[in-house]
Amino acid sequence: LEKDVVARFGSAHVVVNNAGTAVRKNVADFTLDDWKLVVDTNLTGAFLVSRAFIPHLKAAKWGRIINITSIMAHIGSAGRGAYCASKAGLIQLTKAMALELARYQIRVNAICPGFIESEALAHLTPEARQQTRMRIPMRRFGQPAEVAAAALFLARPDVDFREARARLQRRFERIRQSLSDVAADHQTVDHQVDVVALLAVELRRRIELVVLAVDANAQGYRFSHSPSP
Repeated sequence: LEKDVVARFGSAHVVVNNAGTAVRKNVADFTLDDWKLVVDTNLTGAFLVSRAFIPHLKAAKWGRIINITSIMAHIGSAGRGAYCASKAGLIQLTKAMALELARYQIRVNAICPGFIESEALAHLTPEARQQTRMRIPMRRFGQPAEVAAAALFLARPDVDFREARARLQRRFERIRQSLSDVAADHQTVDHQVDVVALLAVELRRRIELVVLAVDANAQGYRFSHSPSP
């Protein structure tokens, strides 16, 4: 694959690991061949492709690796043990590569789609499709084009984590100012519950900022300040 890509395009700057398969059995019924088929396709394949192209991305001093994982990496699903394990492993592989490659201006991200209208849903009966749709807040399956759009966004040269962090920092400052104004206007016991609720909102925003700062630092960025405790 690497030789074919280089021969055709001369180089590679964006790698998308999208190969995936699943075997639907309970863990007790899995054979070792079943397990290897799923893990080799979903996890080992992403490792091998990434390893093959990393030297090209390093030589270019810029690159993107985008791994397509799954919501099943987070929530699990009966009868899909190998699939869930392989996709969760791919998320951790993504994090490790992000740390290793940040200094080379190579960004590594994972996309975790939910239920996407594709061959993967072909086994569902009409009743099962309807039940699954009702579990989705938007009451519909995602479309492949929506996953592709997310990958295209992450592949763009102008997508920089610092920009997202700066925007969130500005949002945090607006929330903090609003909270200060509300606290000054509501000093009575009757309004303490509202103030506590706003404090909870601010705390959540601060946690988001800390997570972003840690993530951004992991990707090679350093900030001169962080949210006050």
